[in-house]
Amino acid sequence: MSIGALEQAQARMGALASHAQAKDVAERVAELSRGAEVVCSAKDGFNPIGIGVAEGAFFAPTLLLAKNAIDHAAHDVEAFGPVSTLMPYDGIDEAVALAARGRGSLVGTLVTKDPATAAHVVPQIAAWHGRLLVLDREAAVVLEQERQHLAEQVRLREALAADHDAVRRLELLPAARPGQRDQGDQDRPGAEHTHPELEQEHDGEDEDPERRDGPPDVHHGPGQLGASASVTQP
Repeated sequence: MSIGALEQAQARMGALASHAQAKDVAERVAELSRGAEVVCSAKDGFNPIGIGVAEGAFFAPTLLLAKNAIDHAAHDVEAFGPVSTLMPYDGIDEAVALAARGRGSLVGTLVTKDPATAAHVVPQIAAWHGRLLVLDREAAVVLEQERQHLAEQVRLREALAADHDAVRRLELLPAARPGQRDQGDQDRPGAEHTHPELEQEHDGEDEDPERRDGPPDVHHGPGQLGASASVTQP
């Protein structure tokens, strides 16, 4: 995962809110690491990209594995940062017990392709989570397609923003009347090709004051693009 200044197109995650938060997350990771294996962290390579990242409160994504899941500190200690703890379990009932062990979370996710499993698990863990997401293979594909579509929209807008001439023409200038050219048109290939009949019609419109008192041109620029416990059942 690429981490850095979000102005970078390839950056998928930015910095934490402050250096104080980064310090707090590091302290909680140290506590969670006792009794757990660190699967990946900053030691595996952490190099935020972009300008000014040296001053940012960036924190490396950290993954822990708690083999003694039922007694691990993850049930009581929460790191408000990119930190997750894996907990193995034997059977769906043990998974339900682990999901309830934390005595509540904002979001819980059940990953299963079996509707009967979902019907068995959801009533038992719903009371411990503010929201439950039931994710199957089909839903996972749709979510990935939506993510890719959004990423493509972001890339298109970045390309448009890089084309200063297009931005100026689409967002900054009013809509041109027929036969009217802006100063920039003088330097573009094909600018010498005009339509005399349109210019003649436009000249006549300028001579008639009543025709000039119509509604103003309307121009529309481009539109704006506009934490958790998980149980996985194979």
